[in-house]
Amino acid sequence: MGDEHRNAARVRAALEAHDRRDVDTMLALWSADAVFHHGGPGPRGGTYRGADALAGLLAGQPATARKVSVMHPVEVLADEDYAAAILRVPTQRDGARVDAIVAYAARFDADGNLREGWLLASDEAAWDALYG
Repeated sequence: MGDEHRNAARVRAALEAHDRRDVDTMLALWSADAVFHHGGPGPRGGTYRGADALAGLLAGQPATARKVSVMHPVEVLADEDYAAAILRVPTQRDGARVDAIVAYAARFDADGNLREGWLLASDEAAWDALYG
């Protein structure tokens, strides 16, 4: 990935940290006053402001879902200010399975930190049922 834009690499690093449940690395990639918008009406849907809220979102995932939910980037595109990623996120819990396609967008601050993010799954209702 030598030709990949540095902000695409930052998004990939954040996704990999998410998959490892490495909250410290994730927070190091985000600005201290970051805002994250999680789509959908379910228990995770809403806007999260600041490092504590972002850490709480990750920690709030049920352990049984965390073990099998991994974000597979299909494509990551980026420039100096924004990045967009299409992800495949197969998740299963208690015998139920959802293979969601997820759209992720990010905005970067002047220092190259993730400043704002948006995430929306193709089937929010099914995904939320696994995490609810």
